[in-house]
Amino acid sequence: MVRRSMRLISLAIALALMCLTPVFNMADDSSSARRRTRLITLERTVCFGACPNYKLTIYSDGWVEYEGIRFVKKMGKATGKISRAQLNDLVERFTNIHYFKFPDLIEPGQKSCPQSATDMPSANTSLTWQGRHKEVRHYHGCRGPSSLDRLTELENEIDRVVNVKQWTGK
Repeated sequence: MVRRSMRLISLAIALALMCLTPVFNMADDSSSARRRTRLITLERTVCFGACPNYKLTIYSDGWVEYEGIRFVKKMGKATGKISRAQLNDLVERFTNIHYFKFPDLIEPGQKSCPQSATDMPSANTSLTWQGRHKEVRHYHGCRGPSSLDRLTELENEIDRVVNVKQWTGK
């Protein structure tokens, strides 16, 4: 009788531990997710032609996620990593061009786009930094202020640092 009671108690403890294991695993996953936060994004959209269409996400630990959509060598998802120094340099470039002061939308018909050409791609970027978040949708047919050139240079620098050519082939 005592043996049977001990077995039942052992079984109950084992079942309880098995039920609690997913809870502990979820806590571990959420703590790692808190450490890795999305910092920078870049999405290049299609044009009237074969412009590469892809998305990049760069996280606070340098982890890079790529998603190829159209007109790229690597369709689908891939990952990479950049160094802490490269990440800090990118953030510094955002702050140097006063990214948070850019209008959210730079496209024809907006004050931020005094001259425009048609059939061009867009580059949509975002930065989450020091409690602030900013997204800029930049149509590349817009011309005018030199600030647009600095924004384009930043977009190209993100591609260069991540080595996006390994996935786009361009």
